[in-house]
Amino acid sequence: MKRREFLKLTAVVSGSLLIGVQWSCASDNMTESDQRLNAWVQIQADNQITFIIDRAEMGQGVLTALTMLLAEELEIEPKQVKTEFAPVADVYKNPALHSQVTGGSTSIAMAWQPLREAGAKARELLLLAAAKTWQIEKSQCYVKDTKVWRKDNQQFLTYGELVDVARQLSPPKKVRLKPASQYRFIGKAIPRLETADKVEGNAEFGIDVSLPDLLVAVVIHPPVFGSQVESFDASKAKQKAGVVDIIEIPQGIAVVAQSYWQAEQASQLLEIQWKTVDLDSLDSTIIQQNQAELVKQTGRLIHQQGQTAQALIDKADARQTLSVTYQTPYLAHATMEPINCTAWVTEHQCSIWVPSQAPEWNKSTAKEITGLSEEQITVHTTFLGGGFGRRVCPDEIAEAVTISKRLKKPIKVLWPREQDIQHDYYRPATYHQLKASFDANKQQVKAWQHKFVCPSILSWMLPHLVQSESPSWLPETIKDLSGKIAHGVFTKWLVDDTSVEGTNIPYAIPNQTVEYIYYDPGIPVGFWRSVGHSQNAFVVEGFIDEIANQLNQDSYLFRRKLLQDHGQALAVLDRVAEMSQWHQNSNHPSRFLGIAQHYSFGSYVAQVAEVSIHQQSIQVEKVYCVIDCGQVVNPAIVKAQMQSAIVFGLTAALTGEITIEQGRVTQHHFDDYQLLRINQMPEVMVDIIPSENAPSGVGEPATPPIAPAVANAVYQATKQRLRSLPLRLT
Repeated sequence: MKRREFLKLTAVVSGSLLIGVQWSCASDNMTESDQRLNAWVQIQADNQITFIIDRAEMGQGVLTALTMLLAEELEIEPKQVKTEFAPVADVYKNPALHSQVTGGSTSIAMAWQPLREAGAKARELLLLAAAKTWQIEKSQCYVKDTKVWRKDNQQFLTYGELVDVARQLSPPKKVRLKPASQYRFIGKAIPRLETADKVEGNAEFGIDVSLPDLLVAVVIHPPVFGSQVESFDASKAKQKAGVVDIIEIPQGIAVVAQSYWQAEQASQLLEIQWKTVDLDSLDSTIIQQNQAELVKQTGRLIHQQGQTAQALIDKADARQTLSVTYQTPYLAHATMEPINCTAWVTEHQCSIWVPSQAPEWNKSTAKEITGLSEEQITVHTTFLGGGFGRRVCPDEIAEAVTISKRLKKPIKVLWPREQDIQHDYYRPATYHQLKASFDANKQQVKAWQHKFVCPSILSWMLPHLVQSESPSWLPETIKDLSGKIAHGVFTKWLVDDTSVEGTNIPYAIPNQTVEYIYYDPGIPVGFWRSVGHSQNAFVVEGFIDEIANQLNQDSYLFRRKLLQDHGQALAVLDRVAEMSQWHQNSNHPSRFLGIAQHYSFGSYVAQVAEVSIHQQSIQVEKVYCVIDCGQVVNPAIVKAQMQSAIVFGLTAALTGEITIEQGRVTQHHFDDYQLLRINQMPEVMVDIIPSENAPSGVGEPATPPIAPAVANAVYQATKQRLRSLPLRLT
């Protein structure tokens, strides 16, 4: 459908004015008919303004920030806007991710220009409508607070009163956006718009969904990855009060009952025999041994500059070289809201309610299971109690839809925490070998070599992408084959960018080489907050600190010397050193500082961690954080996301670890997969570098630097160089 045809069609819906948002596309040379409509604002006759949001609100503040962009140009208070989450449609695809997905810290960056243009187009239409009504020039009108005013006599018409006239007008192709000097909302710390609804219990999360005759299902998954049910005895479980049915589905055994507690208690009485598979003998020690052997091989070249191999040979003297290994474990997401999905499948319709980051993938999953057309499937996206990349995967959607189709009842699938911890799509476990060489006087670094072993996230995710991106007329067999081919591409030929991101260092070292070796033992992996940057920054910033120590140079000044050609990175580094009073505090008798910087998702972040040691226990006392993320829509949200990302990264640094024994995850709950406790939470001070650049990522960039900053501080305190996560003193 052409853009103009779409606008004409939607303009007559419900007697309201719908303004399409024309999103920027991958190519600047795309024609008007190729460009996508991704979101719109609806202005009703009763003056109710509704913003259809195409991104998931999972605590990151996107609902507020996006509304602020729209409200700025439409000249209305953000709190006057009603918000609704978008249905699944091509017009809502995220152009940065080529799918209807919330992730990659892209929401504000992608909306910055087009969403303001949407508000400006709506504003111009309303001005034209008022001028036509009053038979005066548009220049004699102005807008303020949902009204168009007449300058000469201060008469006004509400936006709603102008809807009928505005609907008959064509939106302007080009509009003038407000200059920064006239911003009323952008750049202001406006309180979150959904806070009251959350506090009062009115915000609907997936776990809150309630339907008539709703049943609750708990699914017991195979303890070993890749296994399946061989046989099961449900006789004892069926005797429990409230149990409606117990069925086998492709994912395991589903216990369906009147309530969650009844289903969960009955599931404990199941007697299940699981099929033996190859992963039965797999454990973390074997994975690490395999990685250590593979890293000796020549990998796929990711980055090369100069003659690294020759530079390393020339400095064969052990006093002029440094060679170390780093490793990171698998990590779970552990979102506070348990994994859940509600589905209601009938003969002609499938409705899904789910806290999801990828509603488009959910729809394709339901279509595959039900055989219904896309038009017969509706996905309702709710608020998310945390996402972090976990809620991209549609496994719970497949379970809810399958059970509802079988039982012909509305079903809410709710995962116990044990199932969540043991059947996640984990952050990958990685193994790294690094080498550096120095000149004879140990004043300069001559070479940097980084080789690492890691699985591919995209090889696990691509089958879902292929399903969602394939045209509806393509046969399912072809889609499945395409998914398998796509999986093979990243395992055999191409390099997954999410595995190697963050390894191309900014430091001015003349000879650099980065190599990647693919290895996947069969443990499911997925997107985890900041993805590959989270583990690679720990390695890179830990090793650059080791080099500084080896050369007897100050960690901050050494980085500063090597970042002279990277102005933004240097600016955040200098600012965080100033905030933390680096040189004054570095000699504190019981507090020790560590520094790290990293570029990810378009943003520059530098952090200093202030650490103390108590009986071999690491306590992070303070964190200083500086970010350059371009123009800031809401500084309060930016600061909150810096704190949030630091908490997430500290959990990984201090306690996070998933271990495998006999093909099983050994962790079960928050007692053995511990999150950061309140008494471990440091004071966090955040500063934002002023910028006129377009906005960049905020939700993830503060996670990568915190683990290396803490590790570097621990070295200053103890002289122990900790090269594995979580950080443990010996």
